[in-house]
Amino acid sequence: MKELYDQTKERLKTIEDYLKPNVKIHTIWECEFDQQKYPEVDPHLKPIDKRDAFYGGRTETIQLYNNLSDLKEHITKIVFNEKYKDISTMILDENIVLTEYKEKEEYSKPNPSVNVYIALFTTAHARLKLYELLDILQERVLYMDTDSCIYNDDGSEACKKVENMMGSKLGDLTDEIVSKHNANHIKQFISAGPKDYSMKLDTEKLVSCCKGFRLNAEVEEKITLDKK
Repeated sequence: MKELYDQTKERLKTIEDYLKPNVKIHTIWECEFDQQKYPEVDPHLKPIDKRDAFYGGRTETIQLYNNLSDLKEHITKIVFNEKYKDISTMILDENIVLTEYKEKEEYSKPNPSVNVYIALFTTAHARLKLYELLDILQERVLYMDTDSCIYNDDGSEACKKVENMMGSKLGDLTDEIVSKHNANHIKQFISAGPKDYSMKLDTEKLVSCCKGFRLNAEVEEKITLDKK
């Protein structure tokens, strides 16, 4: 591909030198790709966790690729390819090399699911809604994050005002204890910071979140409300 590119640039320069200054040349580059009908799944290719992206899932950063291949393919397609940067190589054995690399910006295709403007608006609007809640609830707030808030419902006018803000329309608040966990209220709650909390609901169900840990059945036995 690079050889063809260099040849085309050389021919273009020859034409420009010959025709200048009477003719202005516009160059159109075209490339055809054959799409696989059933592409193979690469188990080593994973997107960066949305928690590590500043504005969440809609602005996930460009993926860091991991590739396991034989040594010859690795050297010819990765190390000497001008498309890639930040190349890190580890030789696992005489036949296998582990490589991590990123595509340079000029070669990166934009992710169709990424929309910075929508992410900026929704995040900013969620923050404004959160500040409105904090202003109403004051010291009743137990936990808060970008788009969530846990508070002590003491039956006050402030809490009733928050209840009236709940609904199913865009911009309304949602009671996830009811809609997501099929319960009515929280019996116990403990938190060590953002995305790090555990709570017991009135149905005796335990709900935990611990940043950096995937809470499967085995992990949930060790990271619980009682062992936090």
